[in-house]
Amino acid sequence: MRDRVIKIPDLSVSNSKSVILRKNISDYTLPELNRLRMLCNFTKDEEQYFNLKSKDKSNISIAMSMNISESNLYNIIRKVKSKISRVSLLFSSPSISTKFALKIHFRICPSRCKDNL
Repeated sequence: MRDRVIKIPDLSVSNSKSVILRKNISDYTLPELNRLRMLCNFTKDEEQYFNLKSKDKSNISIAMSMNISESNLYNIIRKVKSKISRVSLLFSSPSISTKFALKIHFRICPSRCKDNL
């Protein structure tokens, strides 16, 4: 019986692809922002907050543009920071990150994975 070889893109930890936990969302580079968008599985409101905060908008202006109260915005902020820290934690450990990267890849593009089986 032949072994199956599955070709996947490299999602493991490396200098150019790791996600570092930063204090402000606006401090992330564009590749890091895109990587977080892909891995964090944000809800619509969380993603809207994340996009506005990456442009260095204040929380009050974000709440006004999203048409929500500040207390609701702080709940969204808490969830976004939690997701970012979990993704950062997963990718800081190489043994966990490879398994997680495989799961993420199969979830994001299952059709490409079937082609490579």
